[in-house]
Amino acid sequence: FIEMKFNSNGLLLGADVSTYLLEKVRLLGPSPGERNYHIFYEILSLPSTDPLRKKLLFPTTATHEDYKMTVCTDPDRRDGVTDASTFRALLEAMRIMNFEPNEQSKILEAVSILLHLSNVTFMDSPEEDHHEGCTFKESSHLKRACLLMGIDSKILDDALTKLSIRCVGETVTKCLNREQAYKAKEALTATIYSNLFQYIV
Repeated sequence: FIEMKFNSNGLLLGADVSTYLLEKVRLLGPSPGERNYHIFYEILSLPSTDPLRKKLLFPTTATHEDYKMTVCTDPDRRDGVTDASTFRALLEAMRIMNFEPNEQSKILEAVSILLHLSNVTFMDSPEEDHHEGCTFKESSHLKRACLLMGIDSKILDDALTKLSIRCVGETVTKCLNREQAYKAKEALTATIYSNLFQYIV
């Protein structure tokens, strides 16, 4: 959305650009018969031998059916083009818009993190931990998401399964249950995608 400002003589004074990421809910669960955002399918359309697929930590056989955010949707496009062709067009568009190669890689890594993160699940904390709450189920998806983020899984686990409240100089930490942890993961997913969208625009 562009708001243009003029003076009383009709001369342009300036403009403000506001961006809106519509349908954030689509990230978390598209309606039956709908696709998630095209970029997720386009990345997964990379040939099994493409070095970019390996860099983004996708197994050679991975398809949209292997990721929670794309599995329950209709993969077919209705505009007569293929995900592979539009992905090539996207890379060319980023080059034309002077996105540096490293910048392009970071953008695609952020998108890939969301796909891997969508498959991360939680389980109740082991009894020997002596507290209620939950923790990550170890999986290759968790490892890949953390590798792309450049963080240890313990940091991500604490961020999504614990809530810290600071009051009068004291910090109190509360353990979250699985439902609350999934909500935290959904919030992280929406925030990453929204910030990525804002950065690109």
